[in-house]
Amino acid sequence: MTAAEQPAASLHDEWARLLTTAVLGTDRRPLPAHPGGVTSGFGEGIPDAAVALLDRVAAVSLARKAGACAGPPVLLLAPPSADDRPPCPPAATDRLGALLSGAPGELLREWLQLLVDSGRRLPPEHLPALSLRAARDPALMSLVAEASGPLLPWLREVAPALFSRPRRAGPASDKATAKSSTVPVDADALLAATAPATLLDAATLELLAGTPAPWPPLLGAQVVEVVTTWFHEGRLTWRNQPQLQRLVLALDPAFLGPLVDGIQGAPPLAQQLPVQLAVDDLARTRIAIREELS
Repeated sequence: MTAAEQPAASLHDEWARLLTTAVLGTDRRPLPAHPGGVTSGFGEGIPDAAVALLDRVAAVSLARKAGACAGPPVLLLAPPSADDRPPCPPAATDRLGALLSGAPGELLREWLQLLVDSGRRLPPEHLPALSLRAARDPALMSLVAEASGPLLPWLREVAPALFSRPRRAGPASDKATAKSSTVPVDADALLAATAPATLLDAATLELLAGTPAPWPPLLGAQVVEVVTTWFHEGRLTWRNQPQLQRLVLALDPAFLGPLVDGIQGAPPLAQQLPVQLAVDDLARTRIAIREELS
């Protein structure tokens, strides 16, 4: 009696023999001897060897699955502590996802501060990306920790790699925003880069460049008037965009609406249209952030 004609000693051996027969074909290798047991009766009395093979394969496959032993228990992660604060509104959650794709750090800080002030919790799906972004911004990380509550310590424990990646340079907008919020810019250079000296005096421009929000109401109104005048007179080009964006980021929110109205009324001149659209979009984004988290 050949090895193929001898009954298999186990379901494992029977499965191996049936697979070999299936690969070679029943015309070149006959069906192995039936082992009996739980699969007895399957494939017997069927004249077509190929059909009998399929019948036995189905029986052995089911028997192996039914008799399989459970594997070692999987250690489940302990969930984070409960956070009873209400969730972030869907529109604001979507806005945060868009901001994480490259918005200035000042906008992220404003979004997080408004979220904390509203008493809502941070959307958990954005915490990994936000943690990576905040790793190079201590002020931003402080807001992330406050907004995420117990979720951030839990994430540090279960995914420490998120917080141990090498530091890399952030977006240029982040560096520009950080600089403009803390370090006064040379007033004469800013004057020469943005507009004629007759529109704003050097002391005012130095204050705008070096003083973070909130600004006094009179100063906010002056900024709106001057920026609107620049656009209406066609004095701006792409070179002025960084300074204008810094002004919009630091502008008191009460003056964002009048600024948008003033920009909308400016003529769409080709040389300044990209700057006009960028500044308008930034102002509208700040307005939308406040509406979505109100």
